[in-house]
Amino acid sequence: MWLQLWRCCALPEACVVEVYFFVRPVRTGKTTALRRWIDTCPQGTVTGVLAPDDRDVRWIEDISTRERHMLTADADTPESRVIHIGRYRFDQASFRWAQRVLRAGFESVPEWLVFDEIGYLELQGQGLEPAVRRILNWNRRIASTKLLWVVREELVSDVTDYYGLQPGEIEYWNP
Repeated sequence: MWLQLWRCCALPEACVVEVYFFVRPVRTGKTTALRRWIDTCPQGTVTGVLAPDDRDVRWIEDISTRERHMLTADADTPESRVIHIGRYRFDQASFRWAQRVLRAGFESVPEWLVFDEIGYLELQGQGLEPAVRRILNWNRRIASTKLLWVVREELVSDVTDYYGLQPGEIEYWNP
């Protein structure tokens, strides 16, 4: 079931949903769709990170400032900072920066906090972890921000289990 939300619409107060899954197949324009949606929202209501790619290079972008760091580890990245997942090589320093962006974004109490994406690395305690789990736990106590997680179709069940999400805590979202 897909929940169609346009712009930055609020849900009824009685709703306990705190995590929204944005699920589409790989390489189908999820980040582009998110960027278009974010651009329609009032400034400051959406924070977090996007992971756009440009050919074979992945970036991590602060939604609030549009500052970007290269996520793909290049030949100059020291091997001690490289995270390997399949054929991909990522720079840990960029993930640490993204975690700081997520924490600062959460602390600003936005309507939405975007995590692009929750995937294989996070399920191994890497990538955007431990920031994802900490923010989820903080939000469970104060429940003031909608957490929007980009999740690959094949990982929905694994992500749900890994983070201990209950059916009432999750809703599917599509811009």
